[in-house]
Amino acid sequence: CTSSCNGGVQFRKRTMIEGETDVCETLPTTMFRSCGLIGCQRKCELSSWLEWTTCNQDCGGGQQTRVRIINQLPSAGAPPCPSETASERLQLKPCNTQICDRDCVLSEWSAWSKCSGSCAGAQQTKSRTIQTSASGKGTPCPSNLMLYRPCNENIPCVSCQFSPWSAWSSCSKTCAGGVQERIRDVLQKAAQTSSCGSTAQKRACNSGITCSNPSPGSNPTGTNGCGKYKTNSLCADAG
Repeated sequence: CTSSCNGGVQFRKRTMIEGETDVCETLPTTMFRSCGLIGCQRKCELSSWLEWTTCNQDCGGGQQTRVRIINQLPSAGAPPCPSETASERLQLKPCNTQICDRDCVLSEWSAWSKCSGSCAGAQQTKSRTIQTSASGKGTPCPSNLMLYRPCNENIPCVSCQFSPWSAWSSCSKTCAGGVQERIRDVLQKAAQTSSCGSTAQKRACNSGITCSNPSPGSNPTGTNGCGKYKTNSLCADAG
């Protein structure tokens, strides 16, 4: 058979051994018949590699691709064609790997901050940030990303002004340790602060005097004959 599938031909011949030539020449000497009528199993056929694509980046590392396309699909029962991303049909290679020349890109300046103080010597600041760093031969970013300016220059810085301390108060206890206090007033607040500090002081007093208990029936100094401190049951009952 001339083909094992998809249809072929077989033939056979014969030669004249004897007889009249004119008669024999009218008879067929070759016979043909079909064969191999089963369908052939077609394999997947791919084209040659196509040209590489243009690099997808001008710098900084890009990529080129090339592919093979399907020229013939396989018949039933034959192995399928490779997928589009299979290595038999897709190849990749890096391109333009040189560093890009990129200028530094900065944000806009922020608004000025609040003044750092309420009198002369204070300052305000504003800043900006790096949005894109420079690379290659691009313009570099500045090292200073902040600006400063003075504020409240015309307001002198004045310290708090106080009145003199008052006299110490009487001791809160006549024995066994008490407390005395004295105070002062703020005459003028400092321009740069809302608080001037302490306006009151305390100190211990009569800490070396021992309180004595009154004897029953005696009349120690103080209200109801018990004094300021009721240190025994008699005084406690006295109320």
